[in-house]
Amino acid sequence: ARAPWLRRPLALASAGGALAWLGAITLLGVHDAPPLPSLTVQELAGAKPVDLAQVARGQPVVVNLWASWCGPCRQEMPLLAETQRREKAVRFLFVNQGESAEVVRAYLGEQKLALDDVLLNSGSRLAPAVGSRGLPTTLFYDAGGRRIDAHFGVLNEAALESRLRRLRTAR
Repeated sequence: ARAPWLRRPLALASAGGALAWLGAITLLGVHDAPPLPSLTVQELAGAKPVDLAQVARGQPVVVNLWASWCGPCRQEMPLLAETQRREKAVRFLFVNQGESAEVVRAYLGEQKLALDDVLLNSGSRLAPAVGSRGLPTTLFYDAGGRRIDAHFGVLNEAALESRLRRLRTAR
């Protein structure tokens, strides 16, 4: 307390700097949101090759990277399937990493999972393209194709609903 007259100006300067820093982070985060990569994947139904970015264009989308051998993926899949059925404003894409169509069909049949939009990424190129280091990874993109959020690991209902709420309000 050698210079009490400096306390107030220093506190105001610190607060102003913190606000400027937070504002810059927020603005940069919005403008630098990574887009959904343009990558060719194959539809499970019909075996047609499609561009992932084109499939998701114009609407909010949840992209789930998964594999049948992944225990955490298997754990969250029923929740994602149920949410896909009831959530009509958001499209769900289930992008299998590296497995054959036969393996994926067998798994979905055994588990009685009726999923729409199951895609095969046979070369597993999507995970490194989006910065995923493991499975499951779930990505949330707005209607403009900008990533709003990402989650690594098992999604529970509360975490999924929170991210969907954020996705619905993203501009």
